[in-house]
Amino acid sequence: TVLERVLYGIAINIRSGDPLAAGVEHFLEVEMHGPSIRLFATDLETGSITRREILDGLGTAANPSATRHGLWHDGASDADRWSRFGGWRSFFYGLVESIGPQPGRERQSCRLTAFDELRRLDDALVYGLLSGSGLTANAIANEILTQAGFSPDDRELDSGRRLMSHGPRALWRTPARRALNAVQDEEDGLVYIDGRGRLRLEASGHRAEGSHGASRAVFGTTRGISPYVSDLVWDDGAGGVENRVTFRYRALANRGLQEIWRLRDTPAIPPGERRDFLAESSAYDAVTGIRTPVAVTDYAANRKPDGSGEDMTNLLTVTLPSTDAFQGKGTVVRVANGSSTHAAYVTLLKLLADGAHESLEPTIYQAGDADSRREHGERAGEIDCRFIDNYAAARDAAEDRLARRKRRKTRLILTLPNGGPANVAQMVHRVLSDRITVVYQEMGISQDFFIERMTLEAVAATGEITARWLVQAV
Repeated sequence: TVLERVLYGIAINIRSGDPLAAGVEHFLEVEMHGPSIRLFATDLETGSITRREILDGLGTAANPSATRHGLWHDGASDADRWSRFGGWRSFFYGLVESIGPQPGRERQSCRLTAFDELRRLDDALVYGLLSGSGLTANAIANEILTQAGFSPDDRELDSGRRLMSHGPRALWRTPARRALNAVQDEEDGLVYIDGRGRLRLEASGHRAEGSHGASRAVFGTTRGISPYVSDLVWDDGAGGVENRVTFRYRALANRGLQEIWRLRDTPAIPPGERRDFLAESSAYDAVTGIRTPVAVTDYAANRKPDGSGEDMTNLLTVTLPSTDAFQGKGTVVRVANGSSTHAAYVTLLKLLADGAHESLEPTIYQAGDADSRREHGERAGEIDCRFIDNYAAARDAAEDRLARRKRRKTRLILTLPNGGPANVAQMVHRVLSDRITVVYQEMGISQDFFIERMTLEAVAATGEITARWLVQAV
């Protein structure tokens, strides 16, 4: 498999991919998005749902605002025929949430509800620690997804801006999707799951690169051989205006060696058994370098809960078994009772950490536009940063967000019927963030738009397909 760029009829090899298994049927998908072009192959031999990325042409040199792509075969094998090749576009990839039979006297049906991985990420709590310096949006998103158990093969992340100048930051008992939404807001980008089940992070400057620089298709209002819309809803876009943008961020101060947690109960550990405690600091926003507790100093046990009985401290074993799984504001403390005959009451158990990090007073960077305020009135947008910890990142993000939102941008809701091959091709090939042109002469509309939202309604019995897109002016 070879990815080539053809310029004025001259083919230039950009990258070679892994060979496909001989004699195995595949579905092939070609995708161009931003500065990249990729070819995917799905193995149909075993019915596997694994989708293998076999080519990746990153960089604008491989795709300078191109809008065309295709597949070809060199004819070296006499057994291959184009009629045997299959192609598709995966619109959805996810998990079945519920199956609801709907019985009736005349007919029976069944309703299946499925959600993509973003729904699962709503329920996936992460307990992580972000450390290091100069962490970019994709590094933070990668850590969140790893903590949530999301497949590393199903991520497509732009680098994004540098959000954190230095760590740490805690992700403690936080839904993974909420944390990703924070990355999206602070990057002023876009996080979503595409039809192949790949989580994408588009950076704030994503739409200024590669194929987004040129319109992919022109849509009119008259049915013909070109793409057209059967209905159009217009909005002036004033609801999306922000002319006073505030980014509120906090730095952390390290208070050094501190007690970060203490057990406020006297639980009994049965003989020969163990108990795990999830220790969480309430006094500090992030902790690092948690020390393994030391007998007598950090933990103690007794045969009686009030401590008046025989001392059993030397029979306890206290460890920190899950330092990788639970980080940020605490960890798991495991207490094992080595006695074979008596329960041990834990009368003391505490944790010390070398780094106890506390949030300082917030700092605010505010960007505003006086002309926009005179035209639209006060339209405020505020981001309470979870990851940004420095002035430069807050300034750049606020200024970029203001530049994109201080002016009205026309919004349209387009309805595309499957009224011909041209429309069906657009339904299949267009994806979020694609750039298109809409021409509606009666309203004086002739400009480019980015696709912001897409819905697809398909009727299996008739094959009727209707797409509806929300688009916003470039």
